[in-house]
Amino acid sequence: MENDSYEFHQQITNKYYDYPILNSLEAIDFLDQLLRIDYRSAMYAIDGLNSRFTVHSQSAIYLQEEKWFEKIIELATQKLVSSPMLEKHKIQDKFLPKLLEIKEQAYKG
Repeated sequence: MENDSYEFHQQITNKYYDYPILNSLEAIDFLDQLLRIDYRSAMYAIDGLNSRFTVHSQSAIYLQEEKWFEKIIELATQKLVSSPMLEKHKIQDKFLPKLLEIKEQAYKG
């Protein structure tokens, strides 16, 4: 994701759309990576999560990765306390609202 958020988006929505591969990622590492990359790339990666979790699939992939996704939201909320201003803005005004929207709209079978 660090070098190519487009590739990340493609992998999680196409090649691995039906496999719970996100469970193998450490939630804190994923969030830290989102915060390190440029804003546009980060939002494209989050858009990949949106596509992955809102599509109606036989496997209802969100249910398989729900704990991982909840951890991302929890960690993002915790980071608000200690983050510098720009990072805080990204989390509070952009990332968290979109992540919470995805959680609300996720296909749960």
